[in-house]
Amino acid sequence: TQLKNKLTAEQWSGLQLKIIGSGPYQQELKKLTARLSLTEHVNFLSELAPVDIRRHLWQTNLFINPSHSEGLPRAVIEAAASGLPIIATDVGGTKEIITTQTGRLVPAKNTDELSAAMVDFFQHPDTWSTYGQQAQTYVSQHFTWETIVKQYLDLFSLLV
Repeated sequence: TQLKNKLTAEQWSGLQLKIIGSGPYQQELKKLTARLSLTEHVNFLSELAPVDIRRHLWQTNLFINPSHSEGLPRAVIEAAASGLPIIATDVGGTKEIITTQTGRLVPAKNTDELSAAMVDFFQHPDTWSTYGQQAQTYVSQHFTWETIVKQYLDLFSLLV
């Protein structure tokens, strides 16, 4: 509701939220979506094959990861690799991927800052496009299999 009040009618009418995956909150989120009369804007896609996830990422303008806890979030790495601008909560290893140059981190469970970041995306699309490009460059340099293997080999050589 906060977001709807801050967007233009045109921005709101074109807004589509895709929730990919399932989890313990899926039924609760579906009920909340219905209660807030948002069903025309929210699609629950459950579990998808990796190729289908990539297809949805390529059709997306913004990736949002509002987790309450994470390790190193693979979904955020995949979104960054796809060149998407990203809003994510500052939990776990997310800050290893998202910096002030590659997206926006917001405190977990802070809906005001999350919606403010989303509004900023609509108001400054060029800035957010740059975030996506820089995120893609960053993960291509730091999260390739070659880089990860090299880091493990370096670690093993220190231990031996």
